[in-house]
Amino acid sequence: MHTGEGDISQIGTMKEWNFKETNGAFDGDCGKIYGSAGEFYPPKLTKQDSISFFTPDMCRNIPLDYDKDVDIHGIKGYKFSGGARSVDNGTLYPENWCFAPGEGTYNGVLNVSSCRSGAPIFISYPHFYAADPYYVNQVEGMEPDTDKHQFYICLLYTSPSPRDRG
Repeated sequence: MHTGEGDISQIGTMKEWNFKETNGAFDGDCGKIYGSAGEFYPPKLTKQDSISFFTPDMCRNIPLDYDKDVDIHGIKGYKFSGGARSVDNGTLYPENWCFAPGEGTYNGVLNVSSCRSGAPIFISYPHFYAADPYYVNQVEGMEPDTDKHQFYICLLYTSPSPRDRG
């Protein structure tokens, strides 16, 4: 993980995992190690930025996009949320084609079997939130709800100090 020494914009960014720059589970760009470990993000993020974190349980990064400004107990921040792009297999976002190994699945359920030594492991948001309606229609009682099932991270932001304004 980058420490930020020499380039603070790289702080917290994963460089290697298990001493390798690729995860060995996915082909192409999907196999590259990048994103945060989840604890640190570069300073001065803006609403135009996306963030991502690498999760070893899935052998991949999870992209999160700016959603909205938040105020949590008087602390202002940006909410970055995971949606369909985070669990896409290339159906909606062609760049995610390499996250669809093995059996075909509809968008919203990820086959991470190649990450778990071939064990049949599939991951989705709760209640198949942000997934193809096919899944919701297969299980009685599924009621995806953004407020209950969306994955997000809120990051503190600060206003520029007087000395930063020039």
